[in-house]
Amino acid sequence: MKITRKGLAIGSFVVAYYGLIPTFNLMLVRSSDSTFGLLAPMYMLGILLVLLTVLLFNRNIKRISSSYIVVLLSIIVTFVLTQVNHSPTTVESSFFIMMTIIPFTIPQFISVDAKTVLKLLMILPSFGILFANSLFLSIEDSLGMDLSYALLLPVISSIVYGFTYLKNENKNQKVMLIIVLAINVFYFIYILLFGSRGPSLCVVLSFVFMWCWNRDKYSSGIKMHWKRLFTIAISIVVLVTYFEFFLYGFRDLLSSMGFEAYTLDTMIRYYEMGDLSDGREDINMLAWRGIMDSPFIGHGISSSERFTGHPYPHNFLLQLLLDGGAILFLLVMIPMLKAFLKGWKSYSYDEILMITVLFFASVPGALFSLDMWENARLWLFMGFLFSYRFKFDNQIKI
Repeated sequence: MKITRKGLAIGSFVVAYYGLIPTFNLMLVRSSDSTFGLLAPMYMLGILLVLLTVLLFNRNIKRISSSYIVVLLSIIVTFVLTQVNHSPTTVESSFFIMMTIIPFTIPQFISVDAKTVLKLLMILPSFGILFANSLFLSIEDSLGMDLSYALLLPVISSIVYGFTYLKNENKNQKVMLIIVLAINVFYFIYILLFGSRGPSLCVVLSFVFMWCWNRDKYSSGIKMHWKRLFTIAISIVVLVTYFEFFLYGFRDLLSSMGFEAYTLDTMIRYYEMGDLSDGREDINMLAWRGIMDSPFIGHGISSSERFTGHPYPHNFLLQLLLDGGAILFLLVMIPMLKAFLKGWKSYSYDEILMITVLFFASVPGALFSLDMWENARLWLFMGFLFSYRFKFDNQIKI
């Protein structure tokens, strides 16, 4: 039992570390004024930690989902064919392995404790507050998309932890964690005021989900408060109907308080130009043209640039279709949706919290930006969908 608990703690640290590598890298770059980070070495260290954890604590191979094997083989075959056919691609083999294959595989071989993972995800990046001047206060205009998405995982973990586990902590731990939560609120304020719009939307959606979810420890599956969902639906209708009023009204309110929000000013500028998508509609149209050129087998991994002029089409669903055609799209998305819907009915309390953090930290953002083949968090989420490793007897499950 002691070995099991120790293995869970170490496995939880390894998973949290791997998910936070982009965060650590961006903090290192910003705090040291360095042009180049240590992304590749950090991922190599993460792979080494994964191997050691498996060898020391998780050598007993549990059942591996057949759906996981189908998806894994599909993306590997597509990548190999891309290389064999010398198809133009913007992703390097090493990064494809580090950011797609490894995070997709980790949940199949490493056991974790949900509470420990969430706590680490929000605590470990909090040291960045010591370099706040380099991270945030020196910015003149925009926080940048890279740092906005890098901070997304700790911020969402804080929201989920604050709604659930925090109330059961002892007094001393609760004080420390409230300080950590405050730091992550500070991060979110800067994302909201100076960051990209996508990460802000992800945070808001995660908060709405946690507010609407019926947090019952002793039942399985995800059950929602329908009255609260109805309230949210009505609020969205009102917001869309009076979008211009809220947009300019919020800007005026911030201005009266002495704040200038780069994100809000950007939205207003695009709104006045009649293009809130910031050119993404044009990119999507170009991507669809590329998809129609080869609708069944696609053009190879990360082939977007020659069709859209961008390394990725700002939507991972379109990227799947463009890169692998309908065949790869169906081989990936059908197992993923089946696993997600099955989990919706059967997940335990702890499992729901893990999936919630990974989902909102990856999937909504991947629908608006980021290259899916270099989005480790997206593949970590997908890996957990197919994993039998994070279902524990020591966690509450009916």
